[in-house]
Amino acid sequence: MRVMAENPMGRQRSGWRYKLYRAGRGIRRNWGLYLLLLPAVVLLFCFNYLPMYGVQIAFKDFSPSQGIQGSPWVGLANFQKFFNSFQSKNLIWNTVSLSLYSLIAGFPFPIILALMVNQIRVKRFKQVLQVVTYLPHFISTVVMVGIMLILLSPSNGIYGNLARVLGVQNTRVVGHTGTYVHERPLLDGKGVGKVDVDDFSNYMADMEDEISVSFQITRFAYGRGNYQRMEIYGSEGAIVYSLDATPAGIDEIEVCSGDINADAHVFNHLPIPQQYFCDQMQSFADIVNGTGDGLAANIQDGQANQHLLDAIVESAEKGTWLSL
Repeated sequence: MRVMAENPMGRQRSGWRYKLYRAGRGIRRNWGLYLLLLPAVVLLFCFNYLPMYGVQIAFKDFSPSQGIQGSPWVGLANFQKFFNSFQSKNLIWNTVSLSLYSLIAGFPFPIILALMVNQIRVKRFKQVLQVVTYLPHFISTVVMVGIMLILLSPSNGIYGNLARVLGVQNTRVVGHTGTYVHERPLLDGKGVGKVDVDDFSNYMADMEDEISVSFQITRFAYGRGNYQRMEIYGSEGAIVYSLDATPAGIDEIEVCSGDINADAHVFNHLPIPQQYFCDQMQSFADIVNGTGDGLAANIQDGQANQHLLDAIVESAEKGTWLSL
């Protein structure tokens, strides 16, 4: 007669206690392997699971001074603001397209490169190529960007210094931005909200042909509305443009030209003809549809202006002149 040995965890081998017993026995037998796995688990937990605690700021009106717990809940207000933004479609498309590009470029090409390297018969060349292609993985993105700035920065990089030695002068710009009031009443009249835009932006620039420019703009400075003032000075004349400088909100252009006016410090106030007033959105639509009148700015002008605005913001943050 056959006698079956009784299992220490009872007759139910499929129960949770038996599974726990098997798991513990496996860990005891292979404790060395689990010890090697422990750093990877800790790293995964610290950098992938702990940061998920901060995901809740997507549903809060986050303020660094109040912290995550102190910031008030706003529900889906941030999501509504994002999807109602005119840039939401572009941002979503850019995110999806860049992810697809990363998959396309990051999956087959490394395999193809590995197969090609494997076919190289010259051992020395093969080793050098492997080191060169794998070396960038040891350089972080921050370090790589720093190297690029050192080499290519037009203001203080090798490229900029070499250009100045060779006599190539770049246009420069310096900006100054700031906020006067950090909280303002909401448009719906329900409480106040923090201000996330600058109250003023001033900048100076050097243009080609020895022309200097100063620009002032503010929407919330004391006593001002949508105020702008631009002054352009050259060797043969000067132009001053003002937007909403008067209570009536009339745009003005002041021109000084000729030696007589220059010596007398006289600027002539010129009215802006009605046909030169334009609707910004309509002008943009005309440019896109190819029906513009040729007087409004084009896409290339907008790109150049955006490059200038980025330089002004960077200059204001660094507190120094930047070359364009």
